[in-house]
Amino acid sequence: MNSQTLFNNYIIAGVEASLARVRAAEYVVPEADRQQAWQILSFALKVDEAWPVTRELLLELAPKMEMAGFREEWIPYLEQGLYYAKCVGDGQVAAGCELQMGILYRLMSQYEEAHQLIQASVVQFVKQNHAVGQANALNELAWLAHLQHHYAAAEKYVEQAIALSTSDQQVLANARRIQGMIAIGNRQWTEAVDLHHQALTLFQQLDDKRKSAWSIQNIGYALNELGRLDEAESYLRQAIERLQMLNDSYHLAIAKMNLANVLVNQGNATPAHELFVAAQQVFETHGDRLNQARVQTNLGIVLLDLQVYSDSQARFRIAARLYEDLGDQIWHINALDGLVMALTSNRQYSDAIEIADKGLALLPNIYGTAYYENLLGKLTNHRNEAVRHGGHNCTISCDLH
Repeated sequence: MNSQTLFNNYIIAGVEASLARVRAAEYVVPEADRQQAWQILSFALKVDEAWPVTRELLLELAPKMEMAGFREEWIPYLEQGLYYAKCVGDGQVAAGCELQMGILYRLMSQYEEAHQLIQASVVQFVKQNHAVGQANALNELAWLAHLQHHYAAAEKYVEQAIALSTSDQQVLANARRIQGMIAIGNRQWTEAVDLHHQALTLFQQLDDKRKSAWSIQNIGYALNELGRLDEAESYLRQAIERLQMLNDSYHLAIAKMNLANVLVNQGNATPAHELFVAAQQVFETHGDRLNQARVQTNLGIVLLDLQVYSDSQARFRIAARLYEDLGDQIWHINALDGLVMALTSNRQYSDAIEIADKGLALLPNIYGTAYYENLLGKLTNHRNEAVRHGGHNCTISCDLH
């Protein structure tokens, strides 16, 4: 046996040992095992003979690395896996790597890159005649579309996913979860609660603890919007407890942010502020610009309640800039409305009117969405309030189209 064969056998044995340890971890891979897996991958991806087991390690690691919060540092391994898979004609692994990279770019709010990769995975899964893989990728396209307020497109992707894999409960559960988010995006709160309950039931039947916790969190979010605050708090605290047990720090931060929103509505601004700050740190660490924008908006609101007006203004300005960078006009305008309130509270009436006019000028861009009338009413009322307090005589009515 020559030295190259010995080396190859050593690498294969190392990958097999690492794969066993990764599979033994239900959700979070212990740090020592994670480091060993990455190290062995860096060698194994250069050894042709190791590919049959290396591909399994890649596919097993990918969702667990996402859960552990790895983004930019994990993507190069997926890129290497994708390159090698294409070289050897392993379409299933190529599709899996593209899908996982797309998810990571989406989590970092890099939507164009995410869409390209997920769409490429759909094409690969079609070539492989892999209906479940195609359905999973279509659900991811739907999730991406809903984040960008493309709700009709999101619903179409979901329907395609369900039609492709009618007997796969995981596909259906994910589809119901996405439909629940579409309902939230359309401000259909009661329907959202029902859809997220359906998703929860399916995830519980699958014994998917992580996504069950996400569904509980989503129910709490929708209940808060319905004004059912005690129920919302109960659901969100359940979600937090479960996510803590799973060490899902990213989604734990989302649940804490949404619990903080409930606390604000209950009049408990100080503990809400603490939760928002903690969530903000997680989103910054994970490079999630969308949730950074959301939490900055929420911090602006809670600081307004605490009468810390200058800091409130700063938070709303950061949120408005982040949303503008993301191309999210609905929430950009909403952040501008928050800034109007903060400026008015700080007696900066001329500045408040100027920002309100900026927001009102942008409103035609979102005409026809579920948020148009709501934002038109808020901006108009807040502008008129600034006019009254500032001694101006130019109020407006809610008739902008």
